Formats: sequence, C-alpha cells, structure tokens
Amino acid sequence: MNNEIKPRVWVGNLGAYNAGKLIGEWVDATDNLAETVTGMVAAWYAANPMDGDEYYIGDYDDFGGAAPKTEWPNLDEVEALANALVDATDPAALATFLEYGCGGDMDRLGENFEHAYRGRFNNETDFARDYVEATGMLGGVPEDVAGYFDYEALAHDMKAGGDYWFAPAKLGVYVFDNTV
Repeated sequence: MNNEIKPRVWVGNLGAYNAGKLIGEWVDATDNLAETVTGMVAAWYAANPMDGDEYYIGDYDDFGGAAPKTEWPNLDEVEALANALVDATDPAALATFLEYGCGGDMDRLGENFEHAYRGRFNNETDFARDYVEATGMLGGVPEDVAGYFDYEALAHDMKAGGDYWFAPAKLGVYVFDNTV
C-alpha cells in the first residue's frame, strides 16, 4: 500500500454553480465514493431544493495523469482507480499505463498493471541488460565472449517485436510486458 498518495475528488453542486455559487468539498476517492456523493447531493437538496440535485467532479488530486477527463465519471470506476493508485508499487507508472490506453477492466486494473509492469530503468538498454541477467540468458557463455553481447540491439528487438513497450518516465523509462 502506498501511503504517500491520497486520491481525492472535489465534488460540487451543479445547480448552485450554475446559479453563481460555489458549493462543494474535497472527498476521499478510495472509500465508498458513490455513497458519499449520494449523501452530499441529498444534503444539498434538503438544504436548498432550488440548487437542484446534480453534482459534478470539479477537480482531482493525487491521480497523477490518470484522472478521468470528464466532470461526470462513473464513480465506481473513479474509486477503483483511486484504490489501484494507492496499492500500486509505482503510482506514476500506473498513471502512464492508463495514459497509454492500457488497463482494461477497472476492477482488475491493479492486477493488470502489476502483471505487466517490469520497472523503471535509466534507458531501454539497461532493461535489456537486467533482463539478460535475470533470465540467465548468457549463462554458460564465457565472460570474454559475453562481453560482446549487444544489449542495445536486444532492447530494440524487444520493442520492435512487440513483447515489451517503453514509456518515458521523469528519470528514464517505464517498461511494460505485452506478453502477459
């Protein structure tokens, strides 16, 4: 669990906004979001029926680049995304995973990410070097011969072959496995 991030959404009263009033508050997106919003809307309507009974999501906090691009998202999906970000080994990589259109079913987002994510590396060649060492690909090859192995070419082939894809990270690249 990643305690450094706390995804939340700003839920506003749409009727009040349209009437020139800003009514709303920040809400934890990881815990019963739909139920919380329903309660907020009911309270707003009870306090002033003229403001109506519609909400909108005005802002997202701690979602990285993964926040939905709409003011009326599916709240269950927002909650699933928020929980996946909190549980992710690397929330920024998960946001990138989503930006590139991956993830599939929101209920399995975290699982899909964790299966595909191979880590953050300085560059694609460093990933290829790590892969070769982790798999023992050059096991049994004499060191003086193994020194001639072309890690850059392997990284190119991994990418061109479609088995792995690389996305820019703040420091290096994120690596994802397409074969899982």
